[in-house]
Amino acid sequence: MTDCLGGTGQFSNFGPKERGALIAYLAGVLNRNEVTAVWAGVNTADFREFVCPGSAFGRRFPKPYDLCFHEVMIQVCGWAVRHGRGSAVNLVFAEQTEFKQRTCNAWRGHPARGGVLGSLKFESPKHSVPLQTADMLAFELTKDWERIGQIGACGVDSWSNLAVRSELDKISHGGSLQYGGLYDEGGLKTAIANFGSDGKLWGS
Repeated sequence: MTDCLGGTGQFSNFGPKERGALIAYLAGVLNRNEVTAVWAGVNTADFREFVCPGSAFGRRFPKPYDLCFHEVMIQVCGWAVRHGRGSAVNLVFAEQTEFKQRTCNAWRGHPARGGVLGSLKFESPKHSVPLQTADMLAFELTKDWERIGQIGACGVDSWSNLAVRSELDKISHGGSLQYGGLYDEGGLKTAIANFGSDGKLWGS
């Protein structure tokens, strides 16, 4: 999404109108197919302030990415139980090096996985339409959250403000962003307290 807007990378030979048309076309495709976003976010400043690296919580979630992955697994499992019709749900994540091994380890041992999730693989966003879709959703949400400012752990009071960009408005119709959560100060404190009280991960 960033490359498309900026005219860099694989979009370096496309003009502004062409790139805008591509974005609008993808948004229309997503809208017609009723894409449901499963998402997670962490306020990195709050994470650095409230998560102690030497604590049990900090060892389990050394970076915001690790906490996001855990939250995504909970949300995907919940979606699979409600809508999977008994079929295993297979996941695709963008290729990266820093977190891949930890992601695989967390995937294999995740308490919410049960029998509803199938395989996990990594692909390049350049060659994966689902990952391009996820990138577009993440970009649009980030832009809206930058405009909105600090919001609650789940953003409940701000849902009405999310659909201000035309692309996001098309994608987010019908409550398609309902599966997710944003960890700010309040959300992190709650997660740490719940984790420390019984030594288990929430969602297990």
